[in-house]
Amino acid sequence: EEIEALVSHWKKINHELQALSQRMQNKNSDLALWQYQLEELTALQVEKNEYDTLFSQFQQLHHSKQFAGSLHEALNLLTHDENPAANILAQQALQHLNHIQIQNKKLDDAREILRTATIHLDEAVDSLQQYCANIDLDGNQLATLESRLALLQDTARKHHVDPTQLFDVTQSLQQKINELTTADEKISEFDAQKKLIEKNIKHAQKN
Repeated sequence: EEIEALVSHWKKINHELQALSQRMQNKNSDLALWQYQLEELTALQVEKNEYDTLFSQFQQLHHSKQFAGSLHEALNLLTHDENPAANILAQQALQHLNHIQIQNKKLDDAREILRTATIHLDEAVDSLQQYCANIDLDGNQLATLESRLALLQDTARKHHVDPTQLFDVTQSLQQKINELTTADEKISEFDAQKKLIEKNIKHAQKN
């Protein structure tokens, strides 16, 4: 059993050694290509999940730009000074009702509803203004995103991968370069392990 285990280990080491030696045959050309590709991707500074994130932002901004007119019209109807706006009309109606000095449940209910309506209208204005402030309706940010997405797509085509895989490709290239640059040391280690195993096999056979 000891000899079988040693032989099995020797075969495994030998298989790894042969595979590594095979990869070493094109070491210089492979290293040159991989380093060039890695430099290109490193300069691009691709982040993990970047393409999906940017594409989602692009879609949101694109849709927002399509509805920019509706957003501005909604805000004008709520806040514009030249024409009576919804919140101003509600406040004016409430002021008129407050001048009526009559104790009546229906009037009290109407005043309370209008009071609540003005609060909700103000909150709606705040929400719309914040939303509009967070999107780029003039198209600058949309153009920047479109340019970045196109660059990622072009680079992905060069590497024959999907744009979502560029970050992983960068990591893989770095790993392959590291493995190849340390291959000589690894081959020496495998040779030493093989010799040690062969020595142990001979020793086990004598016993």
